[in-house]
Amino acid sequence: MRNRFQLLVNSIAAATGGLRTIRTSESLSAALTEMHLANYSQLGVIDDDGRFVGVVTWRSVAVALSRRPTASLGDAIQIAETVAADAELLPLVQRIYDNDFVIVTNGRNEPLGLVTTADLTLEFAPQAELYSLLGELEWLLRVSISRVFTVEQLTEVAVAAGERLVLKTFEHAGLPQYESMLKMAGVFQGLAWPLSQSQVVEGIHRARKFRNSVMHFDDEPIADDDVRHVRNLVAMLRMYAPRTYHEGEED
Repeated sequence: MRNRFQLLVNSIAAATGGLRTIRTSESLSAALTEMHLANYSQLGVIDDDGRFVGVVTWRSVAVALSRRPTASLGDAIQIAETVAADAELLPLVQRIYDNDFVIVTNGRNEPLGLVTTADLTLEFAPQAELYSLLGELEWLLRVSISRVFTVEQLTEVAVAAGERLVLKTFEHAGLPQYESMLKMAGVFQGLAWPLSQSQVVEGIHRARKFRNSVMHFDDEPIADDDVRHVRNLVAMLRMYAPRTYHEGEED
């Protein structure tokens, strides 16, 4: 059974997206032409039984031809790093960057695809943006609310509204606590935002649910619409955050 907290190699689409290959019985000119026509930087090489042998790259072809103008395909084959499709991804990141790419194979040593450094960038850049946006969202809410209310005042507002608010310090508050705070009319009115309370609360609620799925590595892919929602929510709150936030000052 898969550990749902692990990020596996096959979570990257290119890992199982297929690998353009050429057989060991073919010529170097055939490999070179195929790389040009497909605009590929490398080709996988397989034997007649479909098992992975190695790769040819622009560099390996250039080296082979510089040594012998009549070089064969075998002269240009280089050993490539191979990884299993169900291997954990994070421990392999450095190997991928060191080698520029790795070939992904199944249990029969048949190539399934390859993962390049560009694939890693495409995989992790959106997640890095997400973590940054979600962190900034919590920071914006913390700065905005703490400039108007103390923890004690928030507790008093909650008691008066018949709500239960568990809050010791703002530093330990997260989106669930901020959502609870903004549901209280006394808190939202105190911020004096020219915004709809129900829509802001709903927006934070959606971001909170999204954050939970991201932090728990749910199998569902990150939806562009969810990312856009968090990005727009942060952009909106930036407009109404205290001036000290924009000036980069901290207490």
